[in-house]
Amino acid sequence: MRRATWIAALAVLLAMLLAGLPLPPAVALAAPEQGLGLALGPEAHSVRTQLGDGSEERYTSAGVGLAGDLQFVVDDRWSLSPFLQLSLERTHGDRNVVASHQAAGFQVRRWWDSAFVAVHAAYYVELLATPGSSRTRYGPGLGAAIGAEPSGRPSWALQVDLPLLLATHSTQVGLRLQVGWRWR
Repeated sequence: MRRATWIAALAVLLAMLLAGLPLPPAVALAAPEQGLGLALGPEAHSVRTQLGDGSEERYTSAGVGLAGDLQFVVDDRWSLSPFLQLSLERTHGDRNVVASHQAAGFQVRRWWDSAFVAVHAAYYVELLATPGSSRTRYGPGLGAAIGAEPSGRPSWALQVDLPLLLATHSTQVGLRLQVGWRWR
C-alpha cells in the first residue's frame, strides 16, 4: 500500500476518534488508569529505498522491541501517552546487517472499557550497522494501534508505524506486538 493511502487511512481514523462517535449501548465505560507502562515484544519492518543511481534496495527486518510510556488520563474515554520505543533487529534482503529502530512520540487513545484504539505522531530513527560502518536515517511519521489494558493483568498492543524518513526516497512500514504492564 502506498504511503499516501496509509496517511489518508490514519487521518480518517483520527477524525473518527476526535469525533467521539457514540458507543453501542452494550459497551460499558471504565476510566483508563494513569501510570507508567513498559512492554516487550516482537517487531518487524519492511523498507524499500530508491537509490541515487535509480536502482532499488529492499530489505525486511525482525527482532525484539522495548517500549515505555507514561499515560495521562483526560476523562473516561481519552488518554494521552508520550512514549519511547527501541528495537534490535536483523535484516534480510538486499541488506544483511544489524538494525535498530527507535521512536519518540505522542499517542492519543480512545477507550472502550479496557480496550483502546490510538493514533500517534512520532520521530523515528533507523540505524543500520555493519562492522566498520553505519547508516542512519530519521524523520517524522504517523502510526496507529489497538490494544487492551485490563486492570491487574498484562496489557497488549498491536501497533503500525509509518515513518517518513527525510533525505531519502524510502518507504518503510513497521509492525510491533507489545505485551507489558502498567503501574498505576
